[in-house]
Amino acid sequence: MKRLLSLLALAWLAACAPAGPQQASIPLAALQGPALQVTIPARQARAVLSRSGVNGPVETWQAVDGVAVSFDRGVLVASHGLGHDLMGADADGTLTALAGGGAEVYRRKMRYLSGEHHSFWLNAGCKVIRREVEGGLLRVDESCKTHAHSFTNRFWLDSGGGIRRARQWVSPEVGYLEARW
Repeated sequence: MKRLLSLLALAWLAACAPAGPQQASIPLAALQGPALQVTIPARQARAVLSRSGVNGPVETWQAVDGVAVSFDRGVLVASHGLGHDLMGADADGTLTALAGGGAEVYRRKMRYLSGEHHSFWLNAGCKVIRREVEGGLLRVDESCKTHAHSFTNRFWLDSGGGIRRARQWVSPEVGYLEARW
């Protein structure tokens, strides 16, 4: 078990290296408790994380090397250990939109740290641009724009409205994080 967890840590640490694809070869069955499969396509990094905490609707998932991501009912609200991390974000507008309600355009606030360790916010205007059934799940695309960036988050929901899979933007430097529950 220790060897498997060490392989997971190496895969995450190698994510910053310019070499070829990195992949953690840990079977889900090797982890105790819930597991989350995560990919960062721009870094060709893959890992399986275990749930390390729950605070109300927010679940935090962590690799053995300390890399962690937090989701509010499936919507990414924080990352740690990736570099250029998402320090915090609101999920309310996205969750309301995924449920099929709310305003046509809504705000999404995301907080980051600058190189001088000063906190700054990116405010994005977001809207749902597509809803279609794909592979037995409802796929919902959310298009967001800030003053300098635009990104499209993608969510796959089960029949009860729970997020089973997602592709969400972390930051300009990290790009997208894909998660599969």
